[in-house]
Amino acid sequence: MTLAISLVALLMSVLALSWQVWTWRRSIPRLEVSVAHGTPVFTGAVGRSHTIVEVANQGQADAAVTSFGFELPNGLTLEAPRTAAWSSSLPAHLGPNETAGWHVPTASILEICHERDVDHRELRAWVDSAKGRVYARTRGLNHQDLTFS
Repeated sequence: MTLAISLVALLMSVLALSWQVWTWRRSIPRLEVSVAHGTPVFTGAVGRSHTIVEVANQGQADAAVTSFGFELPNGLTLEAPRTAAWSSSLPAHLGPNETAGWHVPTASILEICHERDVDHRELRAWVDSAKGRVYARTRGLNHQDLTFS
């Protein structure tokens, strides 16, 4: 009988600990970084291609993003070059399930890659937050139209 009671107590303890871990993981900010591409349209005129670094707060707590940029293949970082006027401001404060994005002219990124002899498919976007640097899951500005001329 005492063995059965001990097993029930152990099971309840494991369940309580699992619940605590699950609620703690949901209560912290969880940032996810991605890269997208877009071309702005101004009153019928098509603008130049932009690379968009997007960050989404998937957690249940507020987060602050202080900077963003790209990591080069050799581990060096490239602080973000100039951004478009419609980009999010820095620092960006993100509540739960909020997103922010920074639009960088793709030509300026490609120019920097050309100057440093780096393939744009090897770049990886990142953002800095109070919790540290968060990287995009994949490398590269994977866009078929990207060429340096």
